[in-house]
Amino acid sequence: MKALLAHQKQLPTVFSSLQNAVVTFESAVLLAMDKFGFAIVKQKLLGSPKPDGTLRLVLRSETLEADFIECLCSYSKEVLPLLAFKLRLPLQLNQP
Repeated sequence: MKALLAHQKQLPTVFSSLQNAVVTFESAVLLAMDKFGFAIVKQKLLGSPKPDGTLRLVLRSETLEADFIECLCSYSKEVLPLLAFKLRLPLQLNQP
């Protein structure tokens, strides 16, 4: 996605077809948190039969919701033009 954003002028058809249409893992988690809340999403992610090591590190017991959102937003900002459902994503994604 970063490569597409860097070369969107050379690939206008691909860019326009993916603009506002992509759901990344990070944005999916943010959307799930919007619908179900942090506690439920955290429980489901950590309750996976094989939880990802990075998720376990980020979602340790003392992790605050705001810190987790900031972590997910830090990646999502880089691909914001492609993301779908922007109105349901945290407002800080639209801030520099």
